[in-house]
Amino acid sequence: MSFGIVFGPADVSVDLATFEKIANHDEFISQTYTEVSESIDLPIGVLFGRNIDYYAMTRVKLVSVSLLAVMVGTAKRLESLREDTPVWVGGVSIGELAAATYSGALSLGQAAQLVAEQPDVNLANPEGVAFVFIPNPHSDDMLPQIPNVWLSVDYGQIAGGAGRMIMLSGTRDGLSLFAEECPWETEILPPEMCSSAYHTPLRKNVLHFTKAFLSAHSVSDPRFSVLTCLEKIQVCSSALDVSRALCASEVTPLKVPLLVETSSHVPADEIHCVGPYLRSMQLPFGSRTCYHDELNNYSLA
Repeated sequence: MSFGIVFGPADVSVDLATFEKIANHDEFISQTYTEVSESIDLPIGVLFGRNIDYYAMTRVKLVSVSLLAVMVGTAKRLESLREDTPVWVGGVSIGELAAATYSGALSLGQAAQLVAEQPDVNLANPEGVAFVFIPNPHSDDMLPQIPNVWLSVDYGQIAGGAGRMIMLSGTRDGLSLFAEECPWETEILPPEMCSSAYHTPLRKNVLHFTKAFLSAHSVSDPRFSVLTCLEKIQVCSSALDVSRALCASEVTPLKVPLLVETSSHVPADEIHCVGPYLRSMQLPFGSRTCYHDELNNYSLA
């Protein structure tokens, strides 16, 4: 039975201590945590949320590298039990990096370093993200146009077609003004949960860092196709494709419906969704879908 794997975006509210319990009972996740810990020279206990204040790493970065370990470890366990490789993998935001890593284009250590060593956020002009649910039959034509605010992730129709979920990124002043004018409730994440305008031109410094990092490290051809949420690079089949996609996603909006549409052209009998948020979104893949997340302790059951 053929299968595909989709890796989810980061959930900064996650309790890192729950990952320790999972790692203690899963050899694959335990191994990926060890690899991440050694690659970024960070005690493994910090990745589980202990003594965070003693180390200069933001919570966003800490959660992101921890999720890389959990999601890649879960996929390795899945492949081991299936005794087969997926026909494709894909991901959203940090999930795209997890997909590239699991495909073999990057090592897990390289991926963790790429996240951990990214430039710090712009403290002079604070940034952030916000979420808006647009109920049907309304469209984004009613969204206010605010300077320095971008539609950064389009999740498309979710919850069985009840409406469309979008993420906005930009300056915090711009997001506050957007929330005042938006006809629907706007949830702006607090600075401790997100302090960067992901997938927008404000990430140009991270784009330059990512280009330099990938040029200085070996990127390999993926073992199988890597599907993205980018308009111009929907399928990665070479090392060059992967590098271009990882760079583009720093400053380019993501469109999750593109990933869903592309996956329909590479049919799989089962879709395994690994990581946060994917269960709640209920994306319309059109195949039997299994979820491996914090609700079932990343179990394969």
